Amino acid sequence: MGYLHYFHHAEPLTDAEWDHVVTGFSKLVSEACADGVALSVSDRESELTVREWMDRDWLREEKHGAVIYINGANGDAMQPLIIHKNGTPYDDRFGPRWHGSTWVKTQRKHYDKLVVAVLAWLAFRYPDRFHVEFDGYPEDWEAGLDLARRAFPDQDIPCPRQDLEDN
Repeated sequence: MGYLHYFHHAEPLTDAEWDHVVTGFSKLVSEACADGVALSVSDRESELTVREWMDRDWLREEKHGAVIYINGANGDAMQPLIIHKNGTPYDDRFGPRWHGSTWVKTQRKHYDKLVVAVLAWLAFRYPDRFHVEFDGYPEDWEAGLDLARRAFPDQDIPCPRQDLEDN
């Protein structure tokens, strides 16, 4: 599975699109949990509880609007995956050229499978809104693509384009 995943999402999603993303994310998390992927809704690394799942604690409001937030758990956490309804906020540490761009580092930990599934599905479902790249090779995404395809068996979700030429 991948190590570092880059994605670009600068444009806000409509309410209907966001509802679709939240529903799709919920399906992907259910599939990941069925695969034994331990997930957390914080950086504290304690595993997602049934109450947190039912209450959708992974869906929250932050300064820039609604976000989906998930990380690994039980020693399997690294950097959280954060999807912003209103697009990835501008970070002046990186300058205007990188507006809308971010990354998530998973160190190939077990929750990488969910990160891959979410990013592949978003790039497939919203190709004009989400551009995804990654370190590694397309075969590094096989487990995550398998998870995404099981969650959405009616969709032929491809491996996102890989533009990193040094791999």
